Amino acid sequence: MSSVDDLLRELEPVREDEVARLEARIRAQATEQRGIQVLLGQLEEPTGLEVSRLASRLSAHRAAHGRRGLPWRRYAPGAVVFAAAAVTLLAVGLNPTPAPVAAASGAHALAGVSQLQPLEEVVLDYGGQGAAAWDGKVVRIDWEEGALTSSVMPEQGIDLSVHTREGVVSVIGTEFTVTRDADGSHVLVDHGVVSVDCEASGQVTLRAGESHTCAPVSAGQWLYKIDRLFAANGDSERIRTSIRRGVHYSATGDPLRGELLARQVQLQLRDGDRFAAAETARQYLSEGYTVRAEQLRPIAEAAP
Repeated sequence: MSSVDDLLRELEPVREDEVARLEARIRAQATEQRGIQVLLGQLEEPTGLEVSRLASRLSAHRAAHGRRGLPWRRYAPGAVVFAAAAVTLLAVGLNPTPAPVAAASGAHALAGVSQLQPLEEVVLDYGGQGAAAWDGKVVRIDWEEGALTSSVMPEQGIDLSVHTREGVVSVIGTEFTVTRDADGSHVLVDHGVVSVDCEASGQVTLRAGESHTCAPVSAGQWLYKIDRLFAANGDSERIRTSIRRGVHYSATGDPLRGELLARQVQLQLRDGDRFAAAETARQYLSEGYTVRAEQLRPIAEAAP
């Protein structure tokens, strides 16, 4: 079997644990967690926006049928829903015992499935991992993974923001859903106005019915997305753009950069451009990567 065939056969999609090993801070938010398959079972290859809409409907259903907490919460327009793949944690009847109202300022680690009331006007239901800090009427939530629902009493001057790796979503008086997955952070507005500040693309203001995605900002996230595109026999231009963006977030010598270059060779071979594949293979070897060196060396040395 030729080295080209070996490369196309052996460049298997990177697993989430491999991404974590190469870049410990990256956790690809795929929709494979236990429970979400039940709710998404009828969606064929659901997109982040579809998951966002599902989370929004779940939130509306819970509001319509009542939920444990303060009486004003089911009517509050200032509600924030942060839903990743584990959104089902908050939708299948896991109603935690309300936590007491905290002091005027403080901080609290968010882990597992529970509830926190940092202010009289704010209640947080969460199933995942993150941290909350507050001072006066300013509440900041740094969210890493899972589902977070924040209910805010309207017209109280509360400044609440949810921070993910890809960007910041701020309450201006609204209800909206944020879904974080391997494709980035997706925002879908149900009511009111939301300010979204993406690290990669800047700030945008969204109104009811509008949506926006903050793209991934790490090589690991882009690599995970690229492998998903390859697995689905995705469009070459879309894969090429994703590789370019992933390389942008990597430095020479970074193992993830080497994997991205290997995927570029794979794409070039798939498209029949052996000259470009040889050039990229030589770049891979010249930058000192070794994981795919045995496969790529024959391609780099082959005459165009």
